[in-house]
Amino acid sequence: MNANDLKTNDRHCIFGAAGSTFAVSALSVCEIAERPPLVSVPDAPDVLAGLCHFRNEFLPVLDLGHFVGAASSKTKAGSYILVLTGHEGRWALLIDRGLALEPLEIAYASADGESSVLVGTASFREDVVQVVDAEMLYHRAASLLEGNWQGIGRIHSNAATTH
Repeated sequence: MNANDLKTNDRHCIFGAAGSTFAVSALSVCEIAERPPLVSVPDAPDVLAGLCHFRNEFLPVLDLGHFVGAASSKTKAGSYILVLTGHEGRWALLIDRGLALEPLEIAYASADGESSVLVGTASFREDVVQVVDAEMLYHRAASLLEGNWQGIGRIHSNAATTH
């Protein structure tokens, strides 16, 4: 799902993460659950909070704070995960709390930042909600992880040839 697929007043899952209020399309949400133990992945960038075992699956857990310029929320006690589904399967976002499942009237951001994971803003109660494109977020994270691990592979292969 991308920004063009989101319609004004579609239902969104509204949640708190990284010190702000966000929303994703309810169509991509499986559930919100207490955060299971996370296992860190060696040499992974900060976008990957870790991996968790959840309902007989291993899920990558992403830290939204990386994309919105906020401090990492990995270490907060009592955090939750927002389990999402997309074209690549199930994955999760590290969140502080779930707030509501509501229709939102979205003010869409300009298309200047094609790679932005934020598609616009909306109002919820007295908060400004940043609306996240979950598919774009997943693909941006996957791209960062792939680039990081390819770079590490080159470093290791160069080290092996110099010995």
